[in-house]
Amino acid sequence: MSFPRNLFGIKRTPNEASFRTVDKQSSAEAVHKGQNTRRRPPRFFYMILILLPFLFFFFCEVFLRLVGYGCLDQQWIEVVPGKLMLNPEIARRYFYSNTTFPLPAQDLFFKEKPSGSFRIFILGENSASGFPYLPSASFSCYLEKRLKKEYPASKIEVVNLSLMAVNSFALRDLLPGVLRQKPDLIIIYSGHNEYYGALGAASTLAAGRNRWLINLRLYLERFKTVQLISEAVRVCFRIFRTERKFKAVSEKITSDQQIPYNSSLFRAGIIQFEENLKDMLHMARSAGVPVILGTLVCNLKDQPPFLSSKEVVVGLPKAIDVFKEAVSSLKADSITLADSLFRYARDLDLLRFRAPGQMNYVIKSLAQGFNCTLVSFDSAFDSLSPGGITGNDLMADHLHPNIYGYMMMGELIFKKMKEKGILPALKTEIAELKEKEHN
Repeated sequence: MSFPRNLFGIKRTPNEASFRTVDKQSSAEAVHKGQNTRRRPPRFFYMILILLPFLFFFFCEVFLRLVGYGCLDQQWIEVVPGKLMLNPEIARRYFYSNTTFPLPAQDLFFKEKPSGSFRIFILGENSASGFPYLPSASFSCYLEKRLKKEYPASKIEVVNLSLMAVNSFALRDLLPGVLRQKPDLIIIYSGHNEYYGALGAASTLAAGRNRWLINLRLYLERFKTVQLISEAVRVCFRIFRTERKFKAVSEKITSDQQIPYNSSLFRAGIIQFEENLKDMLHMARSAGVPVILGTLVCNLKDQPPFLSSKEVVVGLPKAIDVFKEAVSSLKADSITLADSLFRYARDLDLLRFRAPGQMNYVIKSLAQGFNCTLVSFDSAFDSLSPGGITGNDLMADHLHPNIYGYMMMGELIFKKMKEKGILPALKTEIAELKEKEHN
């Protein structure tokens, strides 16, 4: 019987081979046992590792608030005892890369809503603020005077929160804070600034074109740590950029100035407006607050297109050619044809300072879908204009009404409120209550 040899040619006995096998097994078991008996870190150690970044940002946020860094993040400030107004620095959230930003109207309202009062908030852009006149020319001021004249015994508050050069992103951001103030009515007039307004589809202030990311960024901008990071990014950008430093505010927030009709950017502005407005109507309905939506008006008859294509786009005529054809049709008393051509020329305009017709379609469809009250400003302005087409008779420029136009908007809202019964307590009811208290 032969036995296996080792490396040196020496034969190994069975006992020797078995002993070596046992030694190897014992060594492997010892190593395995040593690994099993090695002390593992406790579970809370891993929890601390996970929580460290959050703790860092938490203490950083606390420190920045203690030292007073950044702008005021609250939506309302108490300017006089018992009365609030919109924070004048609120627009920094939307103009985060600009050193200048618009200021809101200084409309005050009671911190604690008085019993039996009727409170209205107005959300919008330049046109809702009364531009190019003083805020006293806005339709909100006319509406407040009209309500107080009709219901002198009622406590009425009309608070205009409109801001220049903003759009539906800013309005959506402000609405939750508005709903916490227990409004009886919200009026929304917006849509002209969806392209060039801050955070708009063609604005340099937009964090991309993802609506979810933009709304998330607006929420995070309330935190001082985020403001610090944003400021650091702005400083780095100023150091390394090579473009000229001095620009007008409107130029600073405008990126892609030319927006062809029915292009991807054109559609992006309409989609962001529709989705943001839809979110706002969902919030208002959940809070049980009625909303009035107003269709948009602009100067059709007396405002030529700002920018017409130099080259003929496939399937589309030049905006200026369509406008000239509309003028000729109007002179020939072809009112219906002229009206459609003026609207088509507006939609073909490569500069989107006037909202395209699709915006009013969105407003009307959402008003119907959410059972909101709709005020058709565009139809009313047409009916009040010579020839049935809105022009300089009611407009101060391309999209802002003149003083008479603002007054008519306030009157139209008041009539619609009466029609829908969205009004303060009637004078007769108040008189009856006073009589009961007296008796």
